[in-house]
Amino acid sequence: MKPIPEPLPSWMPRPAKRRASSSPSSTLPSRVEVCPPQAGPSSSIGWRGLMARWLNQLINRLPEQARPLNRLALVKDEFLASLSDVQHVKATVVAERIVRARSMRELWHLRALTYNLLATTYSQSEAELRLGRLNHHFPMRATRQTVTPGLDR
Repeated sequence: MKPIPEPLPSWMPRPAKRRASSSPSSTLPSRVEVCPPQAGPSSSIGWRGLMARWLNQLINRLPEQARPLNRLALVKDEFLASLSDVQHVKATVVAERIVRARSMRELWHLRALTYNLLATTYSQSEAELRLGRLNHHFPMRATRQTVTPGLDR
């Protein structure tokens, strides 16, 4: 019968667990990934959300000419323009969802529907071209190329 090992005293350092290291094959990014925008400060309940709400109320009291541009409305217009020449029932459904979008994050999620509709109506290259024009509204980051062990011979 094996004796039960006693736990180490609190003053003794514990051995660190080893992790499998994954080293990138190169330092150059392999592709660019378009990311959804962060949830805005107005979605939090903290002081940032309160300040954003207060600032919006202040801006809404300004005359129309002095107000800043509504970025969401401009991006919605660009999304609708990319689908303007598509004559399909699904295009009207996607356009309605674009009009009802309340944030940039919702528009980011509508990119996939827009892409699929354009790719099936025209071609994949046309869909990539039009979506490339819309992607500059969203944050981007370079992703590293992953290496599968044993396949790099």
